[in-house]
Amino acid sequence: MQSKKIWIGGLPSDTTDGEVERLCEKYGKVIDVHIRTSPRDRFAFVQFEDDAQADDAIRALDQTKFNHCTIKVSTANPAGPRGPDRRPMRGDRDRRNGSRPRRRSPSRRRNSRTRSIRRSRSGSRRKVFRLKVEGMPDDMDGPELKEIASNFGSVSFVSTFRERGVNCATIELGREDDARHVQKELDNRRISGTGGGRVGCFRQ
Repeated sequence: MQSKKIWIGGLPSDTTDGEVERLCEKYGKVIDVHIRTSPRDRFAFVQFEDDAQADDAIRALDQTKFNHCTIKVSTANPAGPRGPDRRPMRGDRDRRNGSRPRRRSPSRRRNSRTRSIRRSRSGSRRKVFRLKVEGMPDDMDGPELKEIASNFGSVSFVSTFRERGVNCATIELGREDDARHVQKELDNRRISGTGGGRVGCFRQ
């Protein structure tokens, strides 16, 4: 069995870990509960013993009332990008079907290369602004940090890592003004959690 974490948003401001655990334990064994608060929302991450229990909780609780508030429930583990092993190449697909892969004419190959170069050049103009966050709580992960940072700007990507024993993260944004705003709001912000305190946030 593989454990699975779900996200519950829209909680009342005075909600406790125990209340969330009692809400969810009807659908399976709850391993862990973490409640976070952002300027716009109070939300929780709940880890179940296995996937089926978490899926049952999502189906049963999403868009329902909890202490007079409508809560939103979804998986807290976003699907990763499609890897090359999940999308077969044309030649592989043709061979599995018992047919020979089709050859493209030289002119089509040239046109394809031209389109690829144009896409590459246009993609290179897209600028990415990166922030580094240091001193996060030890039990804080990427989705939790993204939930908080997204209140202050459009966040495209968050990854966490440990540096000299400290829980850190990289935040990527597509707009410079969003990066400035997120940096201003996160720097020296106190975040509760295991080993948590005030975090540092600066440009990379």
